[in-house]
Amino acid sequence: MGMKDKVSDATVAHLKRLAMTLPFLLPQPAPTLCPSQGPPTATGPLGTRKHSNIKWHSLSEGSSPLQLLVTSTRTVVAMMDSGSLADIDDEYEKLVIQLNPPRVTVDNTSSRKATLVQVASANRHGSLLDVVQVLTDLNLSISRAYISSDGEWFMDVFHVVDQCGNKIYDNEVIDRIQQSLSTRALSSRPLRRSVGIEASSEHTSIELIGRDRPGLLSEIFAVLVDLKCNVVAAEVWTHNSRMASVVYITDEVNGGPIDDSDRLAKVKRLLRYILKGDRDKSAKTATSMGVTHTQRRLHQMLYADRDYDKDDTDGEDAASDRSKPVVTVENCTEKGYSMVNLRCKDRPKLLFDTVCTLTDMQYVVFHATVIAEGPEAYQEYYIRHVDGSPISSEGERQRLILCLEAAIRRGNTEGVKLELCCEDRVGLLSDVTRIFRENGLSVSRAEVTTRGSQAVNVFYVTDSSGNPVCSQMIEAVRNEIGQTILQVKDEANPNSSTENTGKFSFGSLFRSRSEKILHNLGMGSCPVVEVDDDEYAKLIRRMNPPRVVIDNDACDNATVIRVDSIKKHGILLEVIQVLTDLNLIITKAYISSDGSWFMDVFNVTDRNGNKVRDKEIICCIQNSLGSDACSFPGIGNSVGIVPSKEHTFIEMTGTDRPGLLSEICAVLANRNCSVAKAELWTHNTRVAAVVHVTEESTGGAVEDPERLSAIKELLCNVLRGDNDSRMGRMTVSKDRTHTERRLHQMMFGDRDYESTVVGAGDDKPRPQVAVMDCAEKDYSVVILRSRDRPKLLFDTVCTLTDMQYVVFHGTVDTRDDEAYQEYFIRHVDGYPINSEAERQRVIKCLEAAIERRTTEGLEMVLRTEDRHGLLSDVTRVFRENGLTIRRAEISTQEGKASDTFYLSEMSGKPVEAKTIDSICRQLGEMVVRVKQSPLLAPKPPEVAGATSFLFGNLLKASLQSFRSVRSYS
Repeated sequence: MGMKDKVSDATVAHLKRLAMTLPFLLPQPAPTLCPSQGPPTATGPLGTRKHSNIKWHSLSEGSSPLQLLVTSTRTVVAMMDSGSLADIDDEYEKLVIQLNPPRVTVDNTSSRKATLVQVASANRHGSLLDVVQVLTDLNLSISRAYISSDGEWFMDVFHVVDQCGNKIYDNEVIDRIQQSLSTRALSSRPLRRSVGIEASSEHTSIELIGRDRPGLLSEIFAVLVDLKCNVVAAEVWTHNSRMASVVYITDEVNGGPIDDSDRLAKVKRLLRYILKGDRDKSAKTATSMGVTHTQRRLHQMLYADRDYDKDDTDGEDAASDRSKPVVTVENCTEKGYSMVNLRCKDRPKLLFDTVCTLTDMQYVVFHATVIAEGPEAYQEYYIRHVDGSPISSEGERQRLILCLEAAIRRGNTEGVKLELCCEDRVGLLSDVTRIFRENGLSVSRAEVTTRGSQAVNVFYVTDSSGNPVCSQMIEAVRNEIGQTILQVKDEANPNSSTENTGKFSFGSLFRSRSEKILHNLGMGSCPVVEVDDDEYAKLIRRMNPPRVVIDNDACDNATVIRVDSIKKHGILLEVIQVLTDLNLIITKAYISSDGSWFMDVFNVTDRNGNKVRDKEIICCIQNSLGSDACSFPGIGNSVGIVPSKEHTFIEMTGTDRPGLLSEICAVLANRNCSVAKAELWTHNTRVAAVVHVTEESTGGAVEDPERLSAIKELLCNVLRGDNDSRMGRMTVSKDRTHTERRLHQMMFGDRDYESTVVGAGDDKPRPQVAVMDCAEKDYSVVILRSRDRPKLLFDTVCTLTDMQYVVFHGTVDTRDDEAYQEYFIRHVDGYPINSEAERQRVIKCLEAAIERRTTEGLEMVLRTEDRHGLLSDVTRVFRENGLTIRRAEISTQEGKASDTFYLSEMSGKPVEAKTIDSICRQLGEMVVRVKQSPLLAPKPPEVAGATSFLFGNLLKASLQSFRSVRSYS
């Protein structure tokens, strides 16, 4: 496209007419361009020709409008001749403004109820918005407006009142209206570039756009504090699960703007990580030291982010439908206009929001009527596109309706209005929003300002599902922040019943968090993606240390442990691993995650069913999970295992057979290795074992590589047996590992979940596992019923984690020896289970995880003085009596051996009494306990009507035992 094509047709037409008549208008030649150094240069790229050589002759004080017209027109013509056409529209606009200066009249006599502001000016795209913007930035309410334009000229009348509904008598406000809309203001620069904002080099502005989620604002402010940035002003809007904000920051050290490009790049990178959450590809950040009109920019950002697109997760009810704005768009064919009608609840700045949207969508308002003198507002516009055509398609009409509805809703204030007034300090916003997040509050809108040394901040908060907040929760937040500095100004829903805002419980808090995520699926929520940027990971841990609350008063029969932490893949397993390694029984659990943050509650008891009151155990939980730990150790780093160089770890998998453990122990004894600790599992004809061995002579780890190689070769031969179709495997390591986690991984890697014996164990009770899709929420739902036992929750979560699934919500309940578990999961890539084969694999793997640790048959506990070859002798006795070992737990402490074996006949039947007597005679006093467990337990009820469990259990009021509000710091 050539440069002349860039000039509007209207401008060119006017210039041509004026240029043709100029020679006849004046007897004297009018001043023309005076090139100081010859013809203008054209060294810039196409469309940006330089014309720095062109100078303008100024007119004298008494220049007539005609002389002004001639001079300005010949200037523009000269620019056309010189090729400098990029600025012709701007110069023509200046010419029109100079010839037709705006006329502003402020009238307090014509109306009894309002002050009339009449503005007449040359029309240009955006003029109406500029005027409305000036009035709303002065906190004036527009009760009526009449807008009329013939295309070249517009004359608008606005009925305005102050915030109290009174006329405008303040001379300062009247002067500001006159100055902002007068000739001087309009001739200096377009209003759209700076209305309501003072140009300043003191701040750096940051624009953020991304998917909204609970706690997002807290994370943003925490990042800025960590990077030594002070927030002096900010505005945050949320709509339709999207968030947009403009934040003004200064350098914490010098109080000025941040102009270091490397530092700005780091700020931008870290904030983008926060905004992206887990899979939000549309998250954006931008930094600038220029001026901007904040609310105008927020509209533009959300419009560009397509927040007007319908979100199926909004879940609007009938009440919200009644409050929904009514927008209609029709064509007025005979006049060549499109007619837009709006009806909605009135509120401040409503007119600004709608006119801003029409302007940003490139529509021109020719005529309009606005009436807002009661609780309802009515607006009617006659519009055309800037190219002069009305709306021409159904798609465009629907898009305009959606955009106007979104514009109106963006400005709606939802929730309780909290006003924070106190001395400003670095990190204030980070601390306040963190307390909001920890108490289950979600910020729907925020306005942050600094006046001198005082911070004046306004937050609109709801619960995490967008519902009104109960008064107890607000009081808990005020107690933590400060009753005097945080005030409740008003509520969006003052008529809400006490049923909705009455008694608080952590149960309702968890249900609201779960509902929020069910509403926001896909939210920046969703699957957690490990961030490779180590700097970012450290930052996140630093600004969000885990928070642990241990409460013995909230529940009658259990200790309640609440854990809040930054979300990462495997974090749930690590928490459960800590609790089970301390031999605690988890009777109930409520799991909730918003993708970047998780808050889980566990009801736990000791092995005797009592509350946990041992201070040493409580301190261990706090140290393992709390702020002092700062971050959980990685899964491979063995939670609950002390690093040691005293043992060599041997891992073995192979086909199970009677006497296998006896042969393994005999080989180790023959090679002068002592077994210090071991655990062995069998399932589905497969065996897995982790054995900790030491050198018999030195008591330390076996380090000789040749000796280790010989041990490995001999054990592989033992594992291989005669017909192991799947080769036995063995590895040797001196690295630490979590034994039970490793056994699950080994059995899973050995595919023990695949059935290898046809028809075997058909009558054996199996855990009931169902997996189905929750299509509308984009989850897969896993439901498990089985006989309860210790560490059952650990086994199922371990398997889901190893299979690369992320648990977003979960409910665990154990009653009367039966356990019920329900999980809402996705794969780490963000997708639910999408094939029948994958679904069947998950079912089989979870069944196997539950069955691996099942304690069946004869339980025999041995305690005696440890000696070399003891384990080999004991297992030989079992083998000689025709018994097979189903599970074994072997440990040595301070020279004492403490071993537990689960035994059955080789046929799988219970051990007969005479066999038990024979073993006890042979082993003597070392046998301290013998317990016969049934091999067949009552079959649990089928998982029927699975959909009845989907939301009933996740959202059921099981947490009503949490009787009071508790604010923890």
